[in-house]
Amino acid sequence: MKRIYFLLGFLFAIAFGSVMGQTTNTEYFVSSSYTRTNLNPALRPARGYVGIPGVSNILVDYKTNAFNLENFVFPGKGENGKAVTFLHPDISAGEFLKNISANNYLALDFNLTVLGFGFYVGDAFVSFDLSPRIISNFNVPKGLFSFIKEVGGDHEFTDMSMTMAAIAQAGVGFSYPVLNKSLVLGGKVKVLAGLGAAGFNIDRLQLNFGENRWTMRSQATIQMYAPGVEFKYKEDGTFDNNIKMDNFKPELSGFGLGFDLGATFQPGKYFVDVFTDNYEFLNNFTVSAAVTDIGYINWNKKNLQAVGTVDSDEITILGDGQFDFQDEDNKIEDVFTDVTDKIIDAMQLKEVENPAQMRGIGLTAKMNWGLDYAFSNFPANLGFFTSTRFTPVETITDFTFGGAIRPIRNLTWVELGLSYSLLTGGMANFEQFGVSLHLGNFFFISSDYLMPKVNKDFLPVSIKGLNVQLGLSIPLRGPRSGRQSEPKEDLSMPHRPGIERRLPPEPTTQPATQAPPQVVQPPTQVTGNPNREQSDPNRQP
Repeated sequence: MKRIYFLLGFLFAIAFGSVMGQTTNTEYFVSSSYTRTNLNPALRPARGYVGIPGVSNILVDYKTNAFNLENFVFPGKGENGKAVTFLHPDISAGEFLKNISANNYLALDFNLTVLGFGFYVGDAFVSFDLSPRIISNFNVPKGLFSFIKEVGGDHEFTDMSMTMAAIAQAGVGFSYPVLNKSLVLGGKVKVLAGLGAAGFNIDRLQLNFGENRWTMRSQATIQMYAPGVEFKYKEDGTFDNNIKMDNFKPELSGFGLGFDLGATFQPGKYFVDVFTDNYEFLNNFTVSAAVTDIGYINWNKKNLQAVGTVDSDEITILGDGQFDFQDEDNKIEDVFTDVTDKIIDAMQLKEVENPAQMRGIGLTAKMNWGLDYAFSNFPANLGFFTSTRFTPVETITDFTFGGAIRPIRNLTWVELGLSYSLLTGGMANFEQFGVSLHLGNFFFISSDYLMPKVNKDFLPVSIKGLNVQLGLSIPLRGPRSGRQSEPKEDLSMPHRPGIERRLPPEPTTQPATQAPPQVVQPPTQVTGNPNREQSDPNRQP
């Protein structure tokens, strides 16, 4: 099984991408952000951009509902007050399992945009990006943790799964304002190329431990799409928990399509005739909604290999039913590897002829919507954003409250975003502050989870999420409504590009008082010698 883990890691390395999304939620509130088009293709940046190849958008993201150190490490429980793991005999099963959910999820994702740019053509915005991605879903049921802590007796659990797919994505986006620029419609088409995939699913597992023997009933499969990678088998035809990669070929294993659709709406602009008195107030509101990552990959079946349980008959294994992973000195990751290896050995998996398509390797669809208000006389905006992710085993929703401000009036290209996030669904009771800093379109850094408590290996101790995003780019011009030929925009005020920009009031000056016209007398006609002095008839001789 260790080679299977190696393959999953190999797919992770060649993809170096993300499934959770390619943008932090805090970016939703920052109008200068060019990555928020990933949240909604109608959310356009203030200016066009050309990303620096390889560093225009880098995202590292970790989320879980149980896999943090405080659930597995117990401080002060060991000798001389040292911290111990859940395997220590002084840690009871009840104390350990009370914080473990029925289904426990883990997502460790990365995103790297190799090539990306976006530009305005009039008021239309066009974008392109090329990104390797990883699509991953992991679920470990509570029964497996109970089995590890309480070896012996009877154990049963279902729906244990690990799936991972490496793909390359090329996306083209387009958005345009309509209805007097009150409504912006946006869309993105993604061409997907599958590089490889692997998955391990246990639909059902029953373990019954006796004094001298233990028995098992199981339904499980291991599947893999990877050209030139082969499973290894024992002499009796059962899976050897190993793979051969001697003939691995870096070629495509599947193709697919994906779509993003979104819109933003400024009600004050559309209903200007109805709400004349409250036009400016309503015009500062922006409502947005989008669905992203709608699509699927069709994997080439000729590259599919699969092993599984041939039937669900009971398998008997002689022995005392005890495993050797009940050792406090074992590392936690070694314990899970040991457990999985022993279970797969006992399952006696065999090659499956004509296997069905692997489950859970399509795009993970998301639904996003938000509300934002930009203040008229202050360079700031506040709002609300929510995102729902539809995984094969759970629907996960997170809520984010936040805003952005240009804190330095004379440096309007500096924008700061702040947020407060809550997660529900499979990742409940998760609250954290976030921050985003943009220096124009040149550089940005963003995180939804500010100042986490981590150990010396930078693993979260108590929080259930950790991410950081950064990028470098070269700015281009904005939409036609913001060009220099138009009235100059007050950049210190927040705006929503492509809808209607807020312009400063024209200066009022009093017209200059006109001087009365001067009467110009025509010159006196002179006759005779002009140098001779004219005689005055009233002058005395």
